[in-house]
Amino acid sequence: LVATARRYAAAGRIDVVENLRNKKIYTYDGVSEHHEGYATKSTREFFEAFGADVLANFTTPGGHGWPQASGINPCGDLGRWWMGAWFQGSPWAVENCGYDGPGAMLHHFYGPLNPPADAVVRNSVLLFDQAPFGDVHKTGLDKPGMIYVPA
Repeated sequence: LVATARRYAAAGRIDVVENLRNKKIYTYDGVSEHHEGYATKSTREFFEAFGADVLANFTTPGGHGWPQASGINPCGDLGRWWMGAWFQGSPWAVENCGYDGPGAMLHHFYGPLNPPADAVVRNSVLLFDQAPFGDVHKTGLDKPGMIYVPA
């Protein structure tokens, strides 16, 4: 992938890869995801090959969601897929893992932060249609997506 990116950049098909040097990148993969995290680890390796400043966490026992210091669902919750049904706990992908993943990411990008909110404001979690971003069957995305818009 690194060689392909370099080749595409040299041909002018993508921006020059030197632009990735020192860029802040965050990647997370909970260890209870029931896979080895190859894609996420490969993503880290890809950006590191171009000199990006990568912060990675592959040690938190989270599932497929946002790990937080005090989330809604248990850490490693295997549930979700909620518009068609099936979910354990809450449909919100916010897990109580004792690790503030969004805070770690934002701190890596911007430096010191204000303290996080005491709780997720559920009225600030909005649904949107992800279908315009690609065929949901090819991208692996569900049709509905969620975005948190602080009040």
